[in-house]
Amino acid sequence: MRYVGMCLLFAAAALVSRMYERRQQQGRTQTDAMLRLLSALRREVACYAKPLGAFAATYTDEVLEQLSFLPVLREEGTLPEALRAAEERGCLSRPMCELLTRFAAAFGTGYREDELRAMDAVIDEAQALYRAEEETRPKRCRLCRTLCVSLALLLVLLFL
Repeated sequence: MRYVGMCLLFAAAALVSRMYERRQQQGRTQTDAMLRLLSALRREVACYAKPLGAFAATYTDEVLEQLSFLPVLREEGTLPEALRAAEERGCLSRPMCELLTRFAAAFGTGYREDELRAMDAVIDEAQALYRAEEETRPKRCRLCRTLCVSLALLLVLLFL
């Protein structure tokens, strides 16, 4: 019976660490999708001066659809509402959410050139955040795996 309990503890530790890694991967995928959206939005504003509603009606991305970002953007027509819906269901990091929220609050309030400069700045900052997160992601996953297995081992030794 003890061996079954030990196996269950180690299986639970492996499962928790795997869930953490999967959540990190989802955050990476969602950040990629947001960067693609920002780049496409910048391109549409620069080339065609499309309004946000027209852009949202034609833009498709499976990840953003699953996040409820695009459906809310099409329905509500505002970036802040769409970002709130995405934050509730998403795995974006806190700094990325804050950056996108600041951008969404200011988007559409200035002239075209001001909007393009703001979008360039946000895209550059978002890419810098993405690179920083990518550098630390393997370390965080390894740390989580180590902590989960260490905790399981501690519990096994404690109850043995």
